[in-house]
Amino acid sequence: MCFGGQQPQVDYSKPDKALMAQQQQQMAAYTQQMQAQSDAYAANIADQIAQLTSETERMQSQFDQELAAQQAAADAAVGAYTTSSQEGELSANAQTTKVKKKEEDAISTLRISSGSLPATSGAGLNIGV
Repeated sequence: MCFGGQQPQVDYSKPDKALMAQQQQQMAAYTQQMQAQSDAYAANIADQIAQLTSETERMQSQFDQELAAQQAAADAAVGAYTTSSQEGELSANAQTTKVKKKEEDAISTLRISSGSLPATSGAGLNIGV
């Protein structure tokens, strides 16, 4: 609904070929730029992966060397702590266990004097507070 009595005139026209060619060139340039950035990013990631792989191999080699050194040290130390369960000759200074002879009724030397204890009720009880 238009006020003033006149309706606007709508003119449909085809897009301009020059404008379309310019937009296609811009899209092609954008596509090339995105492809170049994507290729650079992929090359950067591949380089980082290669560096990390070589660093991991170096660390694994170092770990293997340290493990071999520890294993060699452990193997060398085993001889120092080797024990045997075979029975051998006893030396003259060997300590052995013998059955203790029962002592005959020994007289006790502990004497408790009854005069040293107080003779009051409750004496000898430990009553804690």
